[in-house]
Amino acid sequence: MVVRSEDDSSDTDTCEPPSPKDTEVEAVDSLFKTLWDNVENHRKAGIIRRSYSRKTEALLERQKGKWQEFCLALKVDPHQQLHKADASVFKAFLEWRVEKGRILKVSAIQNYWKALSSIYAATTQNWLGESILADVGGFIHEVLKPRYNLSEEQKAKAGLYVEDLDILLSHHWLSDTEVFPHERLRLQLAILLTIAGATSSRPTALLSLRYRDLEFAVFPPTKGLGRSQLTLTVRLTNTKRRGYKQHAVKFGFHEQENLIHCPVLGFLALALADGAFHTPTRLEKIYSLQVPDHQDRVTLYFKPEIADRYVFQRMDGVEGPLEYSQARYALQRLGNSCGYLDKLMFYDLRRASGKMLNEAYTPEERNQIMGHTGGTSAVYRNYYMPEFVDKDVQSVYFGVTPRDNVIRAIGRIRRNALAPTRLTQDQQDEVKRDAKLNEAYASRDEAKRLVKLRCGTVASARQRQGELDDDLRLLLQKYESAAKKALNLRTSLKGQTLRQSMRDFHTLADIDLVTGSAQSTQQEASSSQPQYELQERAGIAEALRDSMQQYEGRELDRIRIRLVENMANLCHMRETSTRHRGTKRAVHCPESDSDSEQDVKRRKVSSGASSSLQSVFRVKAKPVNLSCPFCQLDPSLGPVRKNHQYARIDSLGTHIFKQHFNEAGLYRGSEGGGGPEFCCPYSDCMELLLGAADFAGHAHVVHGLASFQKSTLPQAATAGSVIQALNQDFHLYTA
Repeated sequence: MVVRSEDDSSDTDTCEPPSPKDTEVEAVDSLFKTLWDNVENHRKAGIIRRSYSRKTEALLERQKGKWQEFCLALKVDPHQQLHKADASVFKAFLEWRVEKGRILKVSAIQNYWKALSSIYAATTQNWLGESILADVGGFIHEVLKPRYNLSEEQKAKAGLYVEDLDILLSHHWLSDTEVFPHERLRLQLAILLTIAGATSSRPTALLSLRYRDLEFAVFPPTKGLGRSQLTLTVRLTNTKRRGYKQHAVKFGFHEQENLIHCPVLGFLALALADGAFHTPTRLEKIYSLQVPDHQDRVTLYFKPEIADRYVFQRMDGVEGPLEYSQARYALQRLGNSCGYLDKLMFYDLRRASGKMLNEAYTPEERNQIMGHTGGTSAVYRNYYMPEFVDKDVQSVYFGVTPRDNVIRAIGRIRRNALAPTRLTQDQQDEVKRDAKLNEAYASRDEAKRLVKLRCGTVASARQRQGELDDDLRLLLQKYESAAKKALNLRTSLKGQTLRQSMRDFHTLADIDLVTGSAQSTQQEASSSQPQYELQERAGIAEALRDSMQQYEGRELDRIRIRLVENMANLCHMRETSTRHRGTKRAVHCPESDSDSEQDVKRRKVSSGASSSLQSVFRVKAKPVNLSCPFCQLDPSLGPVRKNHQYARIDSLGTHIFKQHFNEAGLYRGSEGGGGPEFCCPYSDCMELLLGAADFAGHAHVVHGLASFQKSTLPQAATAGSVIQALNQDFHLYTA
């Protein structure tokens, strides 16, 4: 028997477990409260819009900024004005966009109106009414279009067929003299063109490929092939959404006899260059693999840590895939070099490939390959079917022999290999004299002058941006905007002038041929091959030329091995840019017939005076090595770039301290770890150095280099903050 004290609570003595009925009531009340809380939360959240891509979000942000700028000029609150949904204000905004911008087509202003409608839905949690949409839509077509002469013409839907692809790839590997920022970009462009033509895929789906989306496998040999077969599986995951889902598509590829078309070798070269395989391997070893009888294939696995790495990389120090704008610019530049009249686009490949797929497969298979939604051909018919009918309808009606090859040649993009690829000096001068461009330059220079009055230089204003007052910050923003506007205008004018020059050339060349006025000494396309700076690129060109000799079997395999090895090595190389090749330096020219007698006499007098001065003062030219010692140790650079001689010590200093040292004055080669010290880059010198200032003093005192100007060194290095912060016991040379 338990005896309780009087201090024990009476509630405890009388407490009884709740009845089942009370428990059910409490559970119902709790569920009731939870459900209504969810209802209120969803009511507050409002309309849930679909998530947009990164580019669409950027477009909406730009449009939101334009709306705020318009409302600021209208002296109204942007948020409140958007909630009013006043169709008259929307019309005034769209007309303001046309007046202030460079809008030339109805489709552009329609896209801006769609973006503003999306911003309205996201801001007000409501949709615009049908009456407003119809009113503004009619305003665009009935008022803006005739008032501002907006065009409804669409870009011609051309196609790049395999004949054009052969021309592009051949010029790209064998004849192209343009310099890429990095040679890996050259290989990536060739692979993109090949796989885009083979799969008819959207370029963004290809550019977002990661190594986890690739799979190399070796299959047993087939009849007539004495070795194992190397295959590649590509899985495209960044496809167009169907509703809220994305359906991946897989493609299989095999090796081709025409090596310039083979995507397997290109992807293999990228993987070897990145060290992607779990076990280091080479193509010879892959060809020697034997598939056991108890399995159907041998898979070549990648390292786990490389699975998320992008296959097509930017190569500019920024993480992420190659941007579509970069690939598009490279393709258009290549098209100009080949003499194509129109700007080439990746979608030209997609249209041509889609047409071939449409002729070879069922509509369902074509839709799966091209990533089209729905079970009909409406998307293909509206957006991808070329406007040129490349079928010999004449032969069908008249019953003559079809000549589809001639009809297809008619529909191809016009090309002339002799067309100009860059502006002449007169055309550049004409661009410089453009009134709008000079007006933009004047606005930029005035904004720059005001910034320099307050901060001394624009660079110092940028460095102190967080400390600037509102007026100076607005001045800096005005200068940045004016500079960007001037640069964009100059680029646009140069592009328009070059495009017009190419059109004029195509027209005049045909007229001259028809009228017989073309000169017999007309310049022809150069048949001589360029001199390659990099041995790896020369090896690729030689292997591709050898592959065209109809080799088979082991001889063709040896060419494949040589090609892949050179491609993989090329991914670590960089050609010398044209500004370091000395193409613009003045050279001594012999006296020509066009020189006047006074010009010849002036040169002779000048040279005589120079020689007499040297004899009086005994001036001796002192050879100075003004090449960069860091570049000479970089294996990825070509010989011209390694041995480039700078004209002045300040030019060399600017290159060294911007390219090889960071803003804190530390050597970039030691950023990955191992301490801030580095070994002197000059040969036969093992001195350990610390920072930019230490290198500058050491190079002057020990290696006899002229003193670097203080302005070329990083600011932190000149202040000595690097040395003080690290507190290391290094000897610091002072110039």
